[in-house]
Amino acid sequence: MVEPPIFQIIQKGKVRLLQDWKITEHFSIPCGYESDLGSVPRVFWWFLHPNDITYSSIIHDYEWGLADLGRHSFFEANKSFLKNALELDKIKPYKAHICYVVLEVVRIYKCIKYRHG
Repeated sequence: MVEPPIFQIIQKGKVRLLQDWKITEHFSIPCGYESDLGSVPRVFWWFLHPNDITYSSIIHDYEWGLADLGRHSFFEANKSFLKNALELDKIKPYKAHICYVVLEVVRIYKCIKYRHG
């Protein structure tokens, strides 16, 4: 079981970890890491509020940062988001899967833009 992270809110919708957050035996997010949490447009908050996906969003932001550096896969980060949204944030499966599809659309768009950009 993953223990919840210890973080402080540094501004609306942004947090900073106050200690390392151990996710697995071989993966942790370092103290001081900052996340903007879930980038859910306000118009969709009736469906899913960013506070509902806090833990999965922090992990996903960190993994996407690693992917930007070539040290992780965007695809794997999205799969991780789905798993963590279900297991850590405990959101309804249909909402987690919709978020996953949206993240995959963003990933595909990013890949196309990078190749043709």
